[in-house]
Amino acid sequence: MEKVVRNLIEYNGISTYTYSTKNFRQFNIEQMDNISNKRADVDQILKVWVETKVIDTEVIKTPIGSSTEGQVATGKKLLVCGDIDIKIEYVSCDTVQNIYVENFMIPFGTYVVLPHNFNEHGIVSATIMVEDISSIKINPRCIYNNITLMAIADIY
Repeated sequence: MEKVVRNLIEYNGISTYTYSTKNFRQFNIEQMDNISNKRADVDQILKVWVETKVIDTEVIKTPIGSSTEGQVATGKKLLVCGDIDIKIEYVSCDTVQNIYVENFMIPFGTYVVLPHNFNEHGIVSATIMVEDISSIKINPRCIYNNITLMAIADIY
């Protein structure tokens, strides 16, 4: 995992792994997260950590065809469900300027189109890679998180 610093915020959890596959789907998760009433207001975000966990996968049958834009539906998709765990470290607005860590959990669901020759009796597993993270303080009680992810289906 890589550490990236942008606009004085350190982002942790971005994948550095180079992966070669045809079975993937990129997707974004956007969410406005409110700071818990037990915590002080946000002055400045310092660090953000993101971890993903795949909870369930299922191969489903879908229609077969292709669109005029070039998208192909092969008749099989891997549904992937999981959680994104976000930890945000920030400096509070109070005079002492304490440092707090706030946790957010975001459930997600996505799919990966499987190839035409996919064997229903084969083994398939999913990996979720974090490609990019961006967190912005909207106001002292609200943080906007945008996470770019890649779902990868490994077929054995």
